[in-house]
Amino acid sequence: MAQRPTYYDYIRSLANRMTVEYVSSNAQLLYHTLLMLNNTAHWETWFPCTDYYISNLMHMGVKAFKTARNHLKQLGAIDFEISKKRGECTRYRVCDEFCNVVCTYPTQQQTAHQREHQTALQTAHQREHQTAPYIKKKKKEEKEDINPLIPFTGKLGEKVGEWLSYKKEKGQSYKPTGLKSLITKIEKAVDAYGEPAVIAAIDKAMSNSWQGFFPESVSTQKPQTVYTDNSGFDYDNLDEIMKERYGQ
Repeated sequence: MAQRPTYYDYIRSLANRMTVEYVSSNAQLLYHTLLMLNNTAHWETWFPCTDYYISNLMHMGVKAFKTARNHLKQLGAIDFEISKKRGECTRYRVCDEFCNVVCTYPTQQQTAHQREHQTALQTAHQREHQTAPYIKKKKKEEKEDINPLIPFTGKLGEKVGEWLSYKKEKGQSYKPTGLKSLITKIEKAVDAYGEPAVIAAIDKAMSNSWQGFFPESVSTQKPQTVYTDNSGFDYDNLDEIMKERYGQ
């Protein structure tokens, strides 16, 4: 009586087949699962198991499981018999003869396969080499956009930095010429309206998702006037005070 292949023989046979023929990932998982179940069944030639149990064991849908099962049968790795009686399990067999298949290319076909693989590697290497300078230049430009040299300090400098980040998030980063124009605009606005007005204008623009900020509109806003006499009496709320005191 011929000796059955070992667990390792089955695994090696599938690995050899994968070098020359496509075996889906689901089919690979199913084959290893059936080997495990066959081992649990003490390597019976045929062993029963339900489709639901196997597919659930692999966390795989029943449809995908059946596709993988048919794939393995076409490869000659397994065989199965579906019972015609309702409620009975499907019987499975891990094919010993699958281990005896010599999986090698003919010399000419193997040479073509190797040549195709080598060409693919060379093409990928050339593409990576050609795009490397562009990627390096792009990263440098992005870094310059994120961290430009801002000639402002203190709260104004922080606020301008926030504005540049805000514009970048909107996909409107400044190029060198545009950044120079922005700095000039801010310097003129500070001279004309003061730093607080510029900072307030930037805050207002970001809160309203505007594309630009306008310090002149903030600087012209007048605070609410409260009329008082020398005694400090608040005339702005005179009506409420009179009602509170005299009921009028």
